[in-house]
Amino acid sequence: MPFRIWVLFAAWLVLAAVFSVRARLRLKVQRRSRTSLFGMAIQAVAFTIAWIPHGAAVTEAAPPSGGWALWLGTTVLGVSVWLMSASVRALGRQWSLAAEIQTHHVLITTGPYAHVRHPIYLGTLGMVIGTGLIVTTPIRMALAVLIYLAGTRIRVVEEERLLRDAFGAEYEDYAGRVRF
Repeated sequence: MPFRIWVLFAAWLVLAAVFSVRARLRLKVQRRSRTSLFGMAIQAVAFTIAWIPHGAAVTEAAPPSGGWALWLGTTVLGVSVWLMSASVRALGRQWSLAAEIQTHHVLITTGPYAHVRHPIYLGTLGMVIGTGLIVTTPIRMALAVLIYLAGTRIRVVEEERLLRDAFGAEYEDYAGRVRF
């Protein structure tokens, strides 16, 4: 199996491990957004498009843009996995796949959240881009990014609605300090 395929699988497996371990530590849910699940489904379409290989099979096709795409994609994947892992660690027991408010929920403004309001979404955008650089064509990658951003917009709106309802002025102050 080519090196680039090992890189892809390793990045996605590490991320899956981080998410699955944290999923078992969750608190009781008070409010959940079902609309955010729709955004998640749209994001899944983007991931699928990013994985469509350039050529006959993902294990045989050459990187679409040459060796530089492999190294840039590997770097983007590595940074993305790190950012998402740090974000999940900062959230601790409050981390969840869907937008929700849990019992004893607190607003996290430390770690990656001190700089970016939605670092996990930024990291998953990096996963789409990194995967696309390694596997697919530039046009498919651009389409995947656009679809991912549409799904993310839905999720961000729902997540921020829940946070504003739960934290009011505290969240408004945070959103004023941390713009993206």
